[in-house]
Amino acid sequence: MARIDYQTSALKKQEYFSDFLSSFDKSPLSNDIARVTNENSVKHSVRNLILTNIGERLFNPNLGGNVNKMLFEPYSGFTADNLKKDIINTLSQNELRAQEISVNIIANEDQNRFTVNIFFYIINNPNQLSLELILQRVR
Repeated sequence: MARIDYQTSALKKQEYFSDFLSSFDKSPLSNDIARVTNENSVKHSVRNLILTNIGERLFNPNLGGNVNKMLFEPYSGFTADNLKKDIINTLSQNELRAQEISVNIIANEDQNRFTVNIFFYIINNPNQLSLELILQRVR
């Protein structure tokens, strides 16, 4: 027997992408695990990929951006370029939903951190998305 869905398409927003939160929090509306959908799902995935170190995931040891190694290098244009290349390579190999990736990096020597702005498009969305990360050393 076919299941009948009584919600109209005007009331129900289409979900293209869906992921669990990495904190495994409960949803306030139900007893299920909280999820992020569509644009927020891809942003969450991009953030996780960049902040994951190579070798950190047991069954996928080559996954990750490995940006922590660059945080202890001297601040220069060379360091920012390498960081930019690492981020673009990681996202183009591992996050297939993100396309036309561009990265802007601002080195702040006084505060010992990099501000990383990532711009990309996702499938089924003509709008450009952006994500800002602040990468700094932990002492």
